[in-house]
Amino acid sequence: MDNSLKFTKNRTITITAEISKKCYNHKVIRQIMVRVKDTGTGIDLDILPRLFSKFVTKSNEGSGGGGNGLGLYICKGIIKAHGGKYGLKIMRMGKVPHFLSVFH
Repeated sequence: MDNSLKFTKNRTITITAEISKKCYNHKVIRQIMVRVKDTGTGIDLDILPRLFSKFVTKSNEGSGGGGNGLGLYICKGIIKAHGGKYGLKIMRMGKVPHFLSVFH
């Protein structure tokens, strides 16, 4: 969410959480899916394949706020430690990819 705040000029950010139940191998599994969507500057195509890796950032290039590239990497570690899944859904607004991060 910090990146959403840094790179969204009008500060329009939508955060949703959805709880669902799924049956897997005759067991009911509860899941939560959290989505963060913004109208910011988008993700540089160069870093997209490595987005959840350590030290991946381009935030210090003309943004006014540099990052260390650890936020999504740490989120990934926490989610995996709890047996969860993570990913992202690419949404395009013009030529720039934006993302909707999906964690459950």
